[in-house]
Parts: sequence; structure tokens; C-alpha cells
Amino acid sequence: MSDYEKITKLPKPVFGGISSAQKIRPPATEAVQEFLFKKMPTSVYISRRFVKKMLIIGISEVCRKRLCFPEEEFIIRLAGDMKVKVLNPVVDNGKNESVTMIKNWIRKIFEWTENGWIDKVAITIGTGELPSEKPLEIYAFSMKDKELCRKVDEHEIIDLTQEEDTKLQADAEDLLQGLKKHVRPARDLPDNSTFSLQVVKSKNAPKDLKIDDFHPIENAPSFKKGNVFLKRQVQTKFHRFGVVGVEAADSDENIETHQSW
Repeated sequence: MSDYEKITKLPKPVFGGISSAQKIRPPATEAVQEFLFKKMPTSVYISRRFVKKMLIIGISEVCRKRLCFPEEEFIIRLAGDMKVKVLNPVVDNGKNESVTMIKNWIRKIFEWTENGWIDKVAITIGTGELPSEKPLEIYAFSMKDKELCRKVDEHEIIDLTQEEDTKLQADAEDLLQGLKKHVRPARDLPDNSTFSLQVVKSKNAPKDLKIDDFHPIENAPSFKKGNVFLKRQVQTKFHRFGVVGVEAADSDENIETHQSW
């Protein structure tokens, strides 16, 4: 298992200027597409794609609210009855270097996730040249294979019972509601804030697997004292997907000492 990291400066919010009022024809209304539950995860292959979609929703929430990516970079999609804003990794106008880099990384991470080559992805916001050395916040996403995943062909269909279907959707909605509630612009970050993306490969990944501009690191970012403000998990028949949000502790509430993502 290897850790890889890429560091970049935190973008500043972009605010609009003054414009005169004018009559504009409203754009045509487009139906919002189902994103997460288009296909229920009834095989290893479809389950990996489900996990990939949970991951992009989580990364998008952090990029939009904490990294201040422009709203026009996101598209609205449905996750069951919920509307979510998803970073569009395909379309890029090249105006924002941080946005372009994240989209490039996401495309590669998608490929690795669909092949079962990733254990964890984390976004660390910190100060100084190495945010992982002085972290303020860590948003960590984990993807684990269950035992059944190793016993069946990746395209073999195993149908969900009605109870399993209902629980999966309820747990996924709970995780997404947790993201919406707890990933929020609650406080201003220092002017010298930077962020980094860390990727931990799974034991099944090829040894020579690399992402451009990333470099290996010895230790994952951690806090001596961290306040865990978000912790959720959802399971398919084949995988466990979890998210943990940790911030530097200002008090002893919800403390986890030497917490590593």
C-alpha cells in the first residue's frame, strides 16, 4: 500500500461585479438526471461505479464549500430524492488552475476506483508549504472490498432484496445529508492555506501505478488532537464506502488523539 500526495494553493472565492439590469430570455428547462441510483449495485462492477459516484459527490462538496470552486463548475444531479452538485470532470474551461488539476486527478482516480485499485482518498487543508504537516481539516473517503467481492465474477448479478434496497438508499441518503450538513463554510481559512490530495492504493493495485505530479509520502496526515465532526458509512453487498471529517481541535469535545485519516 502506498500513499501519494499533491499540494496546491487554496483558491480564493470569486465574487461577481456590478452589472446593469436587462431582459434575458430564460434558458430552456432541462430535467435533472438521476446520478447515484441509475443502476443498483447488483454486481462487483456496478458496485465499484456506485462507490465512485459517492466519492465524486463527496469530493465535490469539499471543493465547492471549502475550496471555493466557482459554482459554474458544478452540475446538478439526483441521488434518489436528493439534489446534489457534482463537479463536472469532463468539461473544463481552463480558467482556474486548481479546478483543472482536481479534474485531471479525478479522471485518473475514477479509473483506479473502477479497477479496485484505491483504498482511500483524502483532501487535507492546512497552512504552509505542506498542509499535511499543519492540517486544519481532513476529509477522508475510504473504499473497502467485502469478502463476497473476492468470491464472485465482477459481472455476476446478485439481486438485492427489497429490504436491502431500502436500507442501501437510506444509508446513502444519510451519508449525503451528513456531507451537506457538516461540510460548510463555517469559518474563514487563513490566507496562507493550501490543500493537498492524498491517494492510498489498494494491495491489488499494480506496483508501478502513478498519477502525474504526485509524489510518495511516508505518513498520512494526522492530528495530535482532532475533532471528528463527520463520520458516515454505506455498504453494498460488495463494498464499504465511508467518509470521515476531522478538524484541529479547539476543545476536548469528540477528541481522537493522534488521529490518522
